[in-house]
Amino acid sequence: MFAVVEINDKQHLVHEGKILTIDGSIDEKKTTFSNILLVQDDKKTVIGQPYVKNAAIEVSIIEVGKREKDIVFKFKRKTGYKLTRGHRQNSTLIKIEKITFSDTIKAEPKSVKTKTEEKKTQAKKTEKSEAKAAPKKTKESAKKQTKKASESKTKET
Repeated sequence: MFAVVEINDKQHLVHEGKILTIDGSIDEKKTTFSNILLVQDDKKTVIGQPYVKNAAIEVSIIEVGKREKDIVFKFKRKTGYKLTRGHRQNSTLIKIEKITFSDTIKAEPKSVKTKTEEKKTQAKKTEKSEAKAAPKKTKESAKKQTKKASESKTKET
C-alpha cells in the first residue's frame, strides 16, 4: 500500500516504513496527516477530490534540525560587486508508521420536509423566476426616456 500525501504544500509518495525529510519543524513525537491525495491498495486505487476521505497517515518524528547551508552568491561583472550570503532551512526527518484507509461510506439519511417547508421553497422559486422576468433597463431605453423628457420641456416653453 502506498499513498501520495501533501505536507507543507509539497506532495510526497510514501510507503509504510519509509523515512523522508520534510520542510519545516514539527514539535510533537507522533502526528497524523489527513491531506491525502491518492491511496492505492493491492486491489484498487482511490483518488481524492481534492483529498481522500477516511484516510490518514501516522508518522513518528525521528529528528528535527537544519539542513546544509545554501550558498547565495551575487555577482555583477566589471564593477567588482561580489556578495556571498547563505542560510539554513529547518527540516524534519519522519518515519511513516501506518497508512489507514477505510472505503466504507456511510449513507446519510434524507431529511423529511414538511408541507410548510415545501410551500416556502415553492414561493422562493416563484419569486426568483418573477424577478428574472422583469424587463431590464438598457442604454437605449434610458436615452429614449431622456429625449421624451427634454422634448416635453421644450414644448412647455
